[in-house]
Amino acid sequence: MGSIGQTFLGSIDQGTTSSRFLIFSAAGDVVASHQLEFRQIYPQPGWHEHDPLEIVSSVEKCIDGAVASFESQGHSIKTIKAIGITNQRETTVVWDKDTGGAALQRDHPEGYGSLASTVLKGFRITGCLGDQSAALVGQKAFTPGLAKNTYGTGCFLLYNIGETPVISKHGLLTTVAFDFNGKVMYALEGSIAVGGSSVKFLVNNFGFIDKSSDISALAETVEDNGGLVFVTAFSGLFAPYWIDDARGTMFGITTFTNRGHVARATLEATCFQTKAILDAMEKDSGHKLTELAVDGGMCNSDLTMQTQSDIISIPVHRPAMRETTALGAAIAAGLAVGVWQGIEDLKTVNTDGCTVFTPAITKEEAASKFSRWEKAVQMCKGWAN
Repeated sequence: MGSIGQTFLGSIDQGTTSSRFLIFSAAGDVVASHQLEFRQIYPQPGWHEHDPLEIVSSVEKCIDGAVASFESQGHSIKTIKAIGITNQRETTVVWDKDTGGAALQRDHPEGYGSLASTVLKGFRITGCLGDQSAALVGQKAFTPGLAKNTYGTGCFLLYNIGETPVISKHGLLTTVAFDFNGKVMYALEGSIAVGGSSVKFLVNNFGFIDKSSDISALAETVEDNGGLVFVTAFSGLFAPYWIDDARGTMFGITTFTNRGHVARATLEATCFQTKAILDAMEKDSGHKLTELAVDGGMCNSDLTMQTQSDIISIPVHRPAMRETTALGAAIAAGLAVGVWQGIEDLKTVNTDGCTVFTPAITKEEAASKFSRWEKAVQMCKGWAN
């Protein structure tokens, strides 16, 4: 199978537990990929470290593995036009670009370079984004008022607020969304401490289900939550509440309550916290949210996404290809080298097979449910003291 006339982009996706390299077509399809986990180091209680050299090694091996798969399909590496990087944030390792050693107490300007090793040695790196910003770009949330939520162990929401930064009055962070051709766009960011990990809690601590993917089937054994509200504040609540002394609490337990009700209330907890953050984002930004783009493991659950749409009273868009973080880095790289002339050319990227969930309850019903949640949040304060 030849690859004449085809254009591809590489994406290094370096996360907290694994590294990956993906090769995308210009349509946003994953053509080849390779993933490797790396060692988690815990030198003493409360400490968590990574070996930077192990991270680099894992990335190099992922590149080689993905390229081998790419070439086995009949493609040539010459069709890979550029490479983007998306990586874990909040931790920085500074390297000397000449020696490869650590560079401390120095100031270097921004720089983009090329790969110095692997089978793609010399290929240009033309885009770099933090993981959540990359997911926003991968969801093509380029205009103010568009938002994405990544449903992982925790949840991470970014909300495009345009070219003027806004300092939140509702417990959110202000961050750079992306910078294309010198045009900087900003975003508000909010995070949920417990998302998918609440489902793991039911697996590991209660034994309600054998694996996380069984949660929807259990929740669907009941019609609703049976009046149960589960505030999953295992270590406090993050945005927009920032309640350190809250702890996980269930309200409304009766002799009628069963495992299905707990499962449904667990999924709803993430959806309610998402609404709280989105409400705060709308208040801070002045932009009305019209749809929510989603990715991450929890969004595989149709029930969860339908519940999310019901609670926020707007459509939820779930792409078929959900490697949106890696795609965002590839998009940044492609824009830099002219694969696309501008964001208008990206309208058809990763659009096939998108599932749209629309609200199935009234806004009044949604408001009533959210009011009960907010009441429960206030009642779970102070347990850590």
